[in-house]
Amino acid sequence: LVKTSGSRGQEVAEPFHDRVRETVTARIEERDVVPWHTRIAAALEAVGGTDPELLYTHWRGAGQAARAAEYAEKAADEASRTLAFGRAARLYQTALDCVQWERLAERRLQEKLAYALACAGRSAEAAEILEAMAAAEADAVTRLDARRRAAELYLCSGHFERGIELLRGCLAEAGERYPGSPLAVLVSLLLARFALVLRGTKLRPAPAAAARPETLVRIDTLASAGAGFAMSDSMRGAYFQTKNLLLALDAGDPERLVRTLSMEACFTSSGGSKSETRTRMLLEVLRGYARRVATDEATARVALAEGYYGFMNGRWAEAAQCMVRAEELFRDKVRGAAYFLGSARFMLYRCLVYLGQVEELERRVPAALREADEQRDVYTAINLRSMPLTFTHLARGRVDDARRELETAERALFQGVFLLQHYFCVTARCQMHLYAGEVDAAADVLARTRTPMRRSLMLRVQTIRAVMLDVEGRVALAVARRDPSQLALATRMAQKLLALGPLYARAYGHLLAGLVARQRGELDKALAHLGLADDGFVAVRMPLHAAAARLRRGELLGGDEGAALGASAVQAARDVGAVPDPALFNAIAPP
Repeated sequence: LVKTSGSRGQEVAEPFHDRVRETVTARIEERDVVPWHTRIAAALEAVGGTDPELLYTHWRGAGQAARAAEYAEKAADEASRTLAFGRAARLYQTALDCVQWERLAERRLQEKLAYALACAGRSAEAAEILEAMAAAEADAVTRLDARRRAAELYLCSGHFERGIELLRGCLAEAGERYPGSPLAVLVSLLLARFALVLRGTKLRPAPAAAARPETLVRIDTLASAGAGFAMSDSMRGAYFQTKNLLLALDAGDPERLVRTLSMEACFTSSGGSKSETRTRMLLEVLRGYARRVATDEATARVALAEGYYGFMNGRWAEAAQCMVRAEELFRDKVRGAAYFLGSARFMLYRCLVYLGQVEELERRVPAALREADEQRDVYTAINLRSMPLTFTHLARGRVDDARRELETAERALFQGVFLLQHYFCVTARCQMHLYAGEVDAAADVLARTRTPMRRSLMLRVQTIRAVMLDVEGRVALAVARRDPSQLALATRMAQKLLALGPLYARAYGHLLAGLVARQRGELDKALAHLGLADDGFVAVRMPLHAAAARLRRGELLGGDEGAALGASAVQAARDVGAVPDPALFNAIAPP
């Protein structure tokens, strides 16, 4: 009934089967349970090298709560070292629940618990712990630091209402303002950018005041605001990020500078081709500081910033490679980076959407979505349900699944401000309506969101502007089937895209211009534009868009050549795992 294992002199004896264990323990008299736990715990402790969680179990069974709590904390520390943060969080909470701790010891455990929860992606739970800690702190700087970390975690997990409320108070306490209106954000951002241009990005001897705790927590509060709004309210995030960079440069802390410069490069990238020169310069400065710091986090942040730069300039394949590298580093090497890990993954999925990689998205996104739902990560769940998941469902011909996931995302949207998550849902819904032939519904979505989107300032981001011009143009084309006056709007959208600069935007413009010419009966002009669109989409590796342009061109040409182009388009869709349904091509290139 007993088996042994291990080397001679260190054999471990244990029941041959769990049924044996269960039978023996069930027959132990209740009065003997505590003594047996005590004897086993003492023996294991004397031997040494025992799993601390096992020692916690026996000391807890022996009624020795203080010793049990000590081993629960040790087990949690060990789990944290091996990156098993979910297990670590459970054990830290267990240690807290075992006994009434002294204030300093309790605060130490709460810090560890919040850190483990954040690393496990459970940002909202970590924020709640930090908020509770802040309420009990007597020191103003320590209290502010806990509250600003809580605010960042709330914002980064999509709990915007509480995050914004908490952040406003933190900024006021740190001596910084929270610009309320879009105009105030824009003016503040322009002034901060001008100050940064005058100051430059070189380090100078830092004054003694730069190392004071209140100065550092002020820098970190601005960093939290910049990170918290980075992927939701990009212009507001850019303002806080610029102020953060100015203070970080004066403080002269290389590690803070790497974090700040990586975010600055991401924000600057949003200008696309207009800010490409400045972004390249920032990336070079960032790489220099990263080499100086020489940490995995610095390397990961460089990869993330390079990925943003590639994405914002329409180089989807290059950006995807950078994001894969950033994802690996943030996942395997960098602790406490759940938000940046999620951001790298989401940007990778956005790249894969443009690249038309349906099978790869289907392999990655569902598991990421389940994890986000389990972790109460509203931010990630909305992002995934809107753009990549809707695209995948439509590419597979599952319009009802796309509708259901999108409705779930929209119910979770924050209603106080028009954020990037609203934009993702708008574009996904228009795509779904065009796929389903619900043209009036798509036009209604644009009519309701056009003004709040414009006021949000997000159209200053070049990729967003290009996508919205394309969406507006495609919806106008679809409506023009019954209302030819809409062709004028589609024409304006095409002209704006052709003037925008990046190759992918010009390909969008040629596709729209070709479809407008087709509706007007200008066949030679339509063929020329559609050919340029096909070439442009091939060059930027957007196979489904290239296939749609090729299919429409084949329809115009007819005959054997047209049939060959149509067959090529259908095969291109199949090659990336899409179902070559006419509805899919109609959504990309309305007939």
